[in-house]
Amino acid sequence: MFYFYSQRGFSLLELVLYLGIFSVVAGLFLGILTTVTGIHQRESASSEVTGQSNFVVQTIQRLVRESSHIELQEGITTSTLRLRMKDLTKDPTIISFGANTIYLQEGAGVSSPLTSDKIIVDAISFKKYIAPDGHDTVSVDLAVTYNSTSVRARVTRNLTSSITRVSAATFDSDVIPGGSYNFTLGQNGTPWQRIYTANGDAGNPPYTFGETGYQ
Repeated sequence: MFYFYSQRGFSLLELVLYLGIFSVVAGLFLGILTTVTGIHQRESASSEVTGQSNFVVQTIQRLVRESSHIELQEGITTSTLRLRMKDLTKDPTIISFGANTIYLQEGAGVSSPLTSDKIIVDAISFKKYIAPDGHDTVSVDLAVTYNSTSVRARVTRNLTSSITRVSAATFDSDVIPGGSYNFTLGQNGTPWQRIYTANGDAGNPPYTFGETGYQ
């Protein structure tokens, strides 16, 4: 008994058909892979930007609340926040902005970055508001972008926060009378307007008042 085997090869039409099917399937898989990769990049960028932004704002909130004085001119927008602290090793505490990075300096210590090179700080601004019957408040506006050349990963976040100082004001020994009796209570341009003491009277007060000039 004899057996015959057909060894006919692929025809040109079959080859073109197979190549077309393969191209369609490969294109679908490539599209899925590109979409998944893009989503992962964007989620990673968003997580990094959100995490560092929250860290910066929370650090500023903690420092402002612990401060004795917000050393800014009222109503003026600035990119540097200067705080006076009770702890002399941290006085003054300065938060500054430069080269797309936010820096923190405490006392005479070295200025160190609060943000990493994974994000770009586009802008940060501070503005002080004075409450006559309460503690001062500082507003913070922050804008950051993920540091990437990929369009999919260019995530930007803008945060705005308002922080009120909660610690009581503290002063060093300079306000205790000594060899010199010229002292300023408050910051330049905005001295305290009223001082009540146990001694003296309206006709002969022992201090000079910034607004009235009475002796």
